[in-house]
Amino acid sequence: MLFDEAVVASVALLDTREVIPTIRWAEKTPPLHYFLVHFWVKLFGASETSIRMPSVLAGVASVGLMYLLLKRLCGEWAGVAGALLLALSPYHIHYSQEARAYALMVCLALWATLQLVKLIESPTPSRAIVYALLLSALLHTHLYGAMVVAAHVATYVTLLSYRQAPALRWWMFAATVSVAGLSDVWWWPTVWRWTHQVEQGFWMPPFDAWELARTYADYAGSRLALGVLIVAITLALRERPKLLAAAVLVPLMLVPVVPPILVSLVMHPIFIHRYGIAAIGGMIGLAACGIFSLRWTAARSCLCSVAAVTTALAIHYPVENPDWRGVGRFLESRMKPGDMAAVTNSNVSILYGYYVNRPDIPSAKFDGDVLPIKPAPGTRVWLVLDGPLAPEDQIVRNGPWRVLSRTEFQVPNPRPAQQPIVVLELLSDRAS
Repeated sequence: MLFDEAVVASVALLDTREVIPTIRWAEKTPPLHYFLVHFWVKLFGASETSIRMPSVLAGVASVGLMYLLLKRLCGEWAGVAGALLLALSPYHIHYSQEARAYALMVCLALWATLQLVKLIESPTPSRAIVYALLLSALLHTHLYGAMVVAAHVATYVTLLSYRQAPALRWWMFAATVSVAGLSDVWWWPTVWRWTHQVEQGFWMPPFDAWELARTYADYAGSRLALGVLIVAITLALRERPKLLAAAVLVPLMLVPVVPPILVSLVMHPIFIHRYGIAAIGGMIGLAACGIFSLRWTAARSCLCSVAAVTTALAIHYPVENPDWRGVGRFLESRMKPGDMAAVTNSNVSILYGYYVNRPDIPSAKFDGDVLPIKPAPGTRVWLVLDGPLAPEDQIVRNGPWRVLSRTEFQVPNPRPAQQPIVVLELLSDRAS
């Protein structure tokens, strides 16, 4: 489990009344996904599989929603192709297995887009209410849900400019979107504070103008897969698809990515690739419509097969996260009453708290080269080192410690430059 997932787990395990205050001060993501996981673990437990299951279900639902959306816009076989490509998308697969809000954002973006199409084709009060609820859920899932709302506004403005949305009156659309936005007003002060923190400096690295190409290559899975999708998208636009399909899918592909990258280039970084993940729906949707805009069945089959194969070839065996499972099993089996623990920094302490279920063992976190604990002589201390820190021997020299054992935990297929987790068994052999 990654640190970000451990944060979700730690919030989900809190008392319900503590979830909102904790998110306000410790996170930068709206609360809907946290509450879904929170109530999920109450029913099904807090195992890694359970904590990730809401994302898995959202990822699977997204495939079905992609089919329904494209079937309505470009025909049944375009829906089948789009669902297939999304199901094979390495990026979508990855975030559908991670206990974060990204799979839910994709699911809600596709669902809200489908509901927008229904509303445009046949506006009714019930459809407008459902659409407003979906937009509200999207805004409560991730800050970049607002970019999907902006894409929908671009869709409607485009249709109005071509006089293609007379059934859905502008005031009805504006009222629906406004209600969804106002439902999020209670969260605006928190968003404002988060924005101010980002302006003062955030962890996002700067990037150059090539970030746009790198982003869409990530979404496609590889540069080769992106090239095939670009060919299909070009065909979709060249063959003049239904205006509704182009007006819906082009903004969905561009708006979650292009404006944030431009702002990041001109001002300060506010974008990383996963924030714009909803754009995958527009990109794959346009490609599928392009494939089935071809007149010849053989050409459709060939291009669809190439797109599916190049996407599938981009699927690789994922690198493994640090072996915190092994650390948890090791410490739980070795720790005894009276022992103490010290863990490097706040991030690692959250992972430690999830995997090491020993509330009887007091623990402390530290960032320097001196342990912030003063045990009595003869006390055994378990030191957990993960990430950049002072050298082990320096930490040992700076205290009354004698090393009893040293154990490394490394997964078989680590991330690049991933260091093993080190557990030192220390003994306090003199008065502090």
